Parts: sequence; C-alpha cells; structure tokens
Amino acid sequence: MIIPRNEQTALIPEGASVVLNGMHGQADCRVFLRVDPDGVGPDDRTYLHIRTRAPWYTLEGVNTLQWFGPGLVEAPVLGVERLR
Repeated sequence: MIIPRNEQTALIPEGASVVLNGMHGQADCRVFLRVDPDGVGPDDRTYLHIRTRAPWYTLEGVNTLQWFGPGLVEAPVLGVERLR
C-alpha cells in the first residue's frame, strides 16, 4: 500500500492497528512492515505492508487509511497491490 509521506503519516509505526475505508466497507488491519525509501524512491511516499483477516474484496477501492494513535491520522491511499 502506498500513502503520502508527511509529518502525520511518519508517526504510524510498524505493528500499528489501522482502518482502511473504501467503497466496499472498512477493514481492520495491522502494519506489518513500513518502508520509507530514502534516496531510492520518491521522498513523498511511504510503503506499508498491511495484514488483515478481512475479505480481499474489502480492499478493492480502498481510498483512506486511518490510524488512531495519540491523535487521528488520516491519509489518502495512493495505491494497493495484493500479494498472493
């Protein structure tokens, strides 16, 4: 999953519980791995490996990620790739 990298999304740690929202509902997920490609990819992007027990179709059309940390962090989802 790709989200914008900014001051707020930089706070989302590996292991965080996040909620994905989209046209097929919402899914409770966990951030398994976070990659900030410093010097390798675009500086304004963060890549998250997300794990969930939600049905795969829930992730189709996901457009918002929410993390309820010390405060609400909400970010648009720029891309999702399903690993098989």
